[in-house]
Amino acid sequence: DGGFPIIRNWCRSQKCGRNRPGCSMQFPHAITAVIFDMDGLLFDTERLYSDAMSTAARKMGVSLTPEAIQRTIGLPVADCNIIWAEHFGSGFDADAFWSAASSNFKVLAETRLALKTGAIELLDLLDKLKMPRAIATSTDRATVDHHLGSAGISERFDAIVAYGDYAYGK
Repeated sequence: DGGFPIIRNWCRSQKCGRNRPGCSMQFPHAITAVIFDMDGLLFDTERLYSDAMSTAARKMGVSLTPEAIQRTIGLPVADCNIIWAEHFGSGFDADAFWSAASSNFKVLAETRLALKTGAIELLDLLDKLKMPRAIATSTDRATVDHHLGSAGISERFDAIVAYGDYAYGK
């Protein structure tokens, strides 16, 4: 029927809400590889980044809204600095903010970093399918290596493209 049989069977076995006869995920072409984002998809880091930035802002005596944080998700630092200038005003010390937020994040990542539910099962399925996979992320390579190593999944990716490996991000 054009569906990918193993994914269709996996879909049924996971009781995804479409668990009925004929359940399938349709794709226009055969899937030959998978590219993952890292933050928010493999790891629940968005909440950690949000907490780290909120704490940094509070310690600097400024107010940071969830909406402002949301606008920065997945963006490189230079683009975030434009958003911070709009949010906090042109005199805001973005370097001090990033330094504090980064320090806060490192502490949080050591104590609260977690893989998203289903990440291991999806990697197991891709292993079973012998399907290549990569990570493409706006996170710097050292952080990517840390997170993957902490979770014990470094060797489960065929390629990693991280911040600094490309000229233009999202």
